[in-house]
Amino acid sequence: GHVVKVDMKQESGHKAYKAKHFGELRICQDTSRTHSKSLPQHRISNVNLRDSSEGVIDFHVRHLSSSNLTENENETQTTIMGTIRLHKSLTISQIRTEINKQLPQIPKQGRLARRLDGDIFPITHEQETNLDCKHPLRAKSFAPPYTKDAEIIIVTSKYYTMGEVVQDETKSRELKSLELAFVHQKKDPSLVVKEKVGKYVNAFLNSAGGVLIFGVNDDGFVERVPIAGKGDDDDDGGGRRGKCRSMADRVNLARHVKDHIRKLVDGVAKSMDPAVDNDLVSVHFIPVRPSLETSNGGDKMSLDDETKKAQEDEIYNVIEVHVKPRRGTIHFMDANSFDAYERRDGSTFLMNKSTML
Repeated sequence: GHVVKVDMKQESGHKAYKAKHFGELRICQDTSRTHSKSLPQHRISNVNLRDSSEGVIDFHVRHLSSSNLTENENETQTTIMGTIRLHKSLTISQIRTEINKQLPQIPKQGRLARRLDGDIFPITHEQETNLDCKHPLRAKSFAPPYTKDAEIIIVTSKYYTMGEVVQDETKSRELKSLELAFVHQKKDPSLVVKEKVGKYVNAFLNSAGGVLIFGVNDDGFVERVPIAGKGDDDDDGGGRRGKCRSMADRVNLARHVKDHIRKLVDGVAKSMDPAVDNDLVSVHFIPVRPSLETSNGGDKMSLDDETKKAQEDEIYNVIEVHVKPRRGTIHFMDANSFDAYERRDGSTFLMNKSTML
C-alpha cells in the first residue's frame, strides 16, 4: 500500500482556489479484481482525513464528580483520565464519540465542560449553544484562546433516587430524616440542620471524620423533601397541597436556602473552640430523583422535560455535611463550654475528661 496526501480544491467557473491539505489516505492494491483495461483496481482500506498535524489539538481529559464541586474552583478535585487528539472542527457529539472510543474508562453518564480562567462551565446533554457563544461549540472551543488550557472536563452527576436504601449508620456516617419534621412539625430543612449540625460536626471532628446526611431516615430510605418549602406539586402528608409558587420562584428560593445553610454550618464551625479551619467542613446538595425517572417508557425526553428535571434537581436535595478529622487539639462546642463529642460505632457521645486529657 501507499500513503498519499489528499488535497481539497474548490473550483468556481474558470477560477480555482488554493488547495488545502486535508489529511492522508492509505491506498492498497486489490489483486482479486482488475479494471476492464487490465489496470489494477485500488480500494481505500484506511481513511484518516482528520489525522493531519494541521488543525489537530491534544487535549487533557479530566473527570469531575459534581458532588466534588466547591465554591473555590482551585480546591475542586479532578482525576486525570488521559490525553486525546481531536480535530478542532469536531462537534460536541463527535467529541463524545471520540472520548468513548479513546478513553473507555470514563463514566458514560456525564457532561462535557469548559474551563475558562479557573471556572467550569458545564454543557448539558447535546446542546451546543447554551453558553455565551455566538457559534455552535467545536473542539477548538475547549482550547486557547477560548479557554486557559486545552482541556476537556467530564462532569458526572451524583444523585439519589427516592426510596432507595443507603448504607446503615456507622462511626463515619449519621443519617437524619427531613420528612418527619417537614410533614408533621412544619419545619423547613434549614431549621432541622440548625438544630442538629453542631453536635455531629463536633463529634466527627474529634473522631476520624465522617458525613452527616440530611434527607435519609433511620431505616436508610432516601426521602424527597423540597429544600425550599412546598409548591404546587407537594403534599403535606394529609392530602393538602402546598403553597402556590412557580417553579422558577422555587428554584431561586432553593438557591437562597442553600446559601443560608452553608453560612449556618460555617457559623457553627467558627463558633467552636478553637475555630474550625475552612477546609475541614463542607456542605453538598445532592439531587433526589423520583423513583420512576420518566413516564414515557424510556423515550428521549423533550427540552421541556429536561428543563423541569434540572429545576427539580435544584429543589429536591439530600444535604451532605462532610467533616474531616481535626488537626491537633480537641474542638469544644464553644468557648464557654467544656462539652465535646466523639463517635463510637454508629452513635455520638460526650467525651469524658480522661479522653480529653
